[in-house]
Amino acid sequence: MKIKIGVASLLIALCCVWVLVFGNAESSASESGYSKSSSNPKKSKRYYEKGKSGEKLAARKTRRRSSRKKKGASKKATVEKKPEEPIKQIKGSEVIDDRWRILYKKNIIDPYNQNVLKGDYPVIGQDKFFVFRADSISTLQWFGTLPTASGVAADQPSKEKFFGDSRNFIYNQDFRFTFEFFKGESAFRPRDWELRLVPQVNYNYVNFEERGVVNVDPRDGTNRSDAHLALQEASFEYHLADISRYYDFISLKSGIQIFNADFRGIVFEDANLGIRLLGNADKNFWQYNVVYFDMLEKDTNSQLNTFSDRDQHIVVANVYKQDFLIKGYTAEINYLWNNDGPSQKFDTNRFLVRPDPVGAVTPHEVEANYFGFIGDGHWGSFNINHFFYYVFGQDSFNQISDQPVDIDAVAAGAELSIDQDWIRYRFSYLYGSGDEDAADDEAEGFDAIFPNPNFVGGRNGYWISQAIPLAGTGVQLVNQNSVFPSVRSNKIQGQSNFVNPGIHFYNIGVDMNLTPKLRTTINASYLEFDDTSSLELIQNQSPISEQIGYDLSFGMEWRPWLNNNVIIDIGASSFIPELGFKELLVDEELYAVTSKIILTY
Repeated sequence: MKIKIGVASLLIALCCVWVLVFGNAESSASESGYSKSSSNPKKSKRYYEKGKSGEKLAARKTRRRSSRKKKGASKKATVEKKPEEPIKQIKGSEVIDDRWRILYKKNIIDPYNQNVLKGDYPVIGQDKFFVFRADSISTLQWFGTLPTASGVAADQPSKEKFFGDSRNFIYNQDFRFTFEFFKGESAFRPRDWELRLVPQVNYNYVNFEERGVVNVDPRDGTNRSDAHLALQEASFEYHLADISRYYDFISLKSGIQIFNADFRGIVFEDANLGIRLLGNADKNFWQYNVVYFDMLEKDTNSQLNTFSDRDQHIVVANVYKQDFLIKGYTAEINYLWNNDGPSQKFDTNRFLVRPDPVGAVTPHEVEANYFGFIGDGHWGSFNINHFFYYVFGQDSFNQISDQPVDIDAVAAGAELSIDQDWIRYRFSYLYGSGDEDAADDEAEGFDAIFPNPNFVGGRNGYWISQAIPLAGTGVQLVNQNSVFPSVRSNKIQGQSNFVNPGIHFYNIGVDMNLTPKLRTTINASYLEFDDTSSLELIQNQSPISEQIGYDLSFGMEWRPWLNNNVIIDIGASSFIPELGFKELLVDEELYAVTSKIILTY
């Protein structure tokens, strides 16, 4: 066998040598005028003589052309050269360097027409753009009521009840400035790179009717004002590669950046320090993210970023599939890992927020793993949004159970809606499991990491928009801009707590586009605890009913100029307590009247 292979190799080598040697010889012969196909020497000689006579004829023609050129050049030398006439410019016209400046009128104040500050044409070369945006966000709670304990130092000497006056006034003003500098014609393909900076200035003022609310020291009174400067975004994104001719891409983004782990902000939505690998595939039918966050501490009163490290690490990995099973429906698989290390933290107002000041106050570490399946889109004429999360992990020492606990909890929700002309009818339900036995080593109450839910009626409702304190404990029954009754100090600085009562949240609502400028939303909700074991242990009170109450809300959005440069939001909500809420806090109806004015340049 080896001999046959050797012989075959030798024959192949000889053939290659033959081609190289004789092939080159034949080509050199053809270049010298000999025909490769002719073997007759007389015929070859005749061809050679013909070639030689052809060369002589070509040489004569070349000499004649050169003599003509010399004669023409001498004649042209005697004639004076006429100067070239300038290009005539039509009256009213303008020379345009490139297509970006077609019909462009220089005016950086006008935000409605072409403007260099909006990235309508490049500032450097042909592909480097700059975008500037300024936002003013004014939020006022004109009238609000919260269950407020009178404390050891009541504001008025005649107040003898445990709960004092519940009225409050809140004003929050944000000025946000966005700077973007990027390369690439992003209308046609992803940007090559992008540098983004978003500084934000906040001023806030609150007025409560009781002492000990704005500060731990009752001598500080009932009013508080504060200001804070933050860097909400500071990121650089680089386009690593295109993986198809349809501009499927892979990019890397690092720095302080906004990220929402799912469609409705159920578990995590924040702007924080991290690094993110993102991309898509198969003509954008698949999208994916892998993100790592090293969380920054938040400022207490403005809820914006600081430059202090919090010792909390979060990893998110998810993948989206468009047109999953049916066209128009997008499915997502989500994984989140939250590691919140043991620490001690007093907020700006000198309240203890970490660990939570309830039960056995001991620094502890929370490590939780979230697996979720989420969907959003439409099935025929129905719009659907749903989620399911399962969380497991460990809490090294839960302050309510007074021992280490294993986390094992679930949450689920669904919203079904249908559009009829200018009206959308909605029905939604949300469930968060509650802890059945707060004294054992199993933590079965669901809690999120950093939620910002736009679900079960959105943020106009009383339950979601208010931070409802659990009087006498130092923690909140439910945090502001959250939906799960997590019984923790607050959302922005406290740790996730999985020993909680859980919730059943039923909602019906109607969205109406009354005019192109005016949109309204109406919601009615009913709430119940899933299990009150943890509340009974905290309050040393048993039994506590699972009925929470009714949440009624109304919201209106007005865009007077048919754009997003001016948006005025007005909202009103009312909470009607039922037996469980009355046993925990108060039996009176609670209200909130708010407004938000957004101005954008």
